[in-house]
Amino acid sequence: MKHADFCREFNRNGIVFGNLQNLKILKISSKKLISLPESIGNLKNLQNLNISSNQLTSVPNSIGHLKNLKILCLSNGILESIPNTIGDLKNLLILSLNSNNLSSLPDSIKRHHNLKELDISSNRFRNIPKPIGELQNLKEINISYNPFKSLESFKYILKRPELKIICTNFYPRPSDHDDFAINALNLLDLPEKVKNLWYDRKDDELIEYYNTSIFKIAEKYVKNSNLLTKHEIERLNYEAVIKERELLELYLPKDDDMILKINNRLKFNLANGFELFK
Repeated sequence: MKHADFCREFNRNGIVFGNLQNLKILKISSKKLISLPESIGNLKNLQNLNISSNQLTSVPNSIGHLKNLKILCLSNGILESIPNTIGDLKNLLILSLNSNNLSSLPDSIKRHHNLKELDISSNRFRNIPKPIGELQNLKEINISYNPFKSLESFKYILKRPELKIICTNFYPRPSDHDDFAINALNLLDLPEKVKNLWYDRKDDELIEYYNTSIFKIAEKYVKNSNLLTKHEIERLNYEAVIKERELLELYLPKDDDMILKINNRLKFNLANGFELFK
């Protein structure tokens, strides 16, 4: 058997892979699957695996045994994590992870030297994972509809001018007369300088603007706030989130001016008068 399609009915917990070593294409798209057995790793000759539109929250480590896999589709689910063993799929060309609950990718993703297309759209990424910047053969990436809070992590992909970036909520650039893109970018709390660099396609300057990580700037502020440049103060004020705020609160008085500004930006008021932090 070279092709199997489990799109119809099957027992949620009764699927076992054992005698399908010659299988090359497997599609399981039923909206019922809640787990994959470790035996999925027995399909040594599998080249195309589609497990989209299911209820998986994780993938077994044995997925890394599928050394011949070229296409992996895990889209339209509720995945919260991807195993580190995914980095063992050295022949992978296309990886679709869109429409899940992912907020990070394992560092091993950088070992996908042959990967051509990556889709992480409609997830919970606040930043573009740094290992993506090491995918030297990547030709196309879709990052649409993620809750990005800044453009800092965009430097990992903007340094690759040949890379096709799909971000339909604010890409193509607003200079392409895309009103929708302009409005979406304005939803991000960004300094006007950053917006202008984006509008004008000045990627080198944008990368330079975000050269230092926001956490390192927060560490510098803790050591001596007077040493920060105007540019660094601006970034801390606009970009600091819970991680940076907790660092500042650990070492500085609660009434520190920067802490107050960050807290004011992060909190939102409820109708009953209570406040929550983003």
